[in-house]
Amino acid sequence: MHNNSPKEIYEILKNSKRPICCMDSRFDFDALCSPLALREALKKEFDTDLTITNIDSLSRRTREVTQGIFDISPVHENTPPETIDFSEHDLLIVIDSGQLSHISTDDNFQLKSDIKILNIDHHESNPYYGHYNYVKIYGAACTVLYELLKEMGIKVDFEMAKYLLLGIITDNGFFQYNSTGAIDLRTSAELMDMGVNMYDYVWRLTFNEDFEDMKLMGLVYSNLKIDHKNRTAYSTLLLKDINDRGIKLKETVYATADLIKKLKDVNYVFTVEEVSEGEDLFNISLRSHYKQIDVSKIAVALGGGGHKMASGVNIPAKTAEEAIAKIIETAENLGLNTPIPESSL
Repeated sequence: MHNNSPKEIYEILKNSKRPICCMDSRFDFDALCSPLALREALKKEFDTDLTITNIDSLSRRTREVTQGIFDISPVHENTPPETIDFSEHDLLIVIDSGQLSHISTDDNFQLKSDIKILNIDHHESNPYYGHYNYVKIYGAACTVLYELLKEMGIKVDFEMAKYLLLGIITDNGFFQYNSTGAIDLRTSAELMDMGVNMYDYVWRLTFNEDFEDMKLMGLVYSNLKIDHKNRTAYSTLLLKDINDRGIKLKETVYATADLIKKLKDVNYVFTVEEVSEGEDLFNISLRSHYKQIDVSKIAVALGGGGHKMASGVNIPAKTAEEAIAKIIETAENLGLNTPIPESSL
């Protein structure tokens, strides 16, 4: 497993006339902003139009956060990869997806095409699935992309910078995560030097919370349970509870596990979200409470992936209780329920 050089990737992008980027199905601003920034770069450098698709519609909240700052209209919404004729394209660019399967919500998804894949990512668990790869373990895919653009000699302008900074600050949890490195801070400073107003993003995301977000927070906290024996805590998000409270999940911006990761006296936390009625599938979001606890080991063991401090996996199970038991058992087998000595914090 190795990265291609920026020079090699430059030539790949230069020679592509009909590239397409399928966004990660687990939406966040890094997954949105990185392809939009790359689209600007390809248009500027090669006069190439990058097609960007998203499996779902973009939420009202996403439109509110970005309104008046940058354009998200280039994204082709409600376009699952299963519906795309890849023969009309000559390069598939996948950004911010630790696994190729993450561009789909179908666990059995397989790309039925011989199209070449360019994989640009920042997840430690990335298996270098592309024909061409540029994977760096940074705090955000936007940080990786910024470095790559500079190394390729493509000047990052103000429009690109607006996309990149939003992706970086959100995927780094406003620089609170253990995965945040000096390069993320340096990159953010350089983007701010270009004139991007970081506070505008911070205000829109943290001082201007939507009612749907607060209803979701209430559900997460009301369903919170702590397992002292196994040093974990978890909350369930069942469809019945969501519907009873009238919560519109697509209109929320919170990564639910982030809401409970600050709970003391646990090693890690997770949320269990029912995917759809009758599908017997639960989406698990894992977060570490301590930097010594690598939750990606749990996710990888169960077929998922991510970062040491933040990972996820979809678990087939008849009930939420069954999914919870699988997580706790896996963590125990990995030795992740051992108390962390205060001297090592």
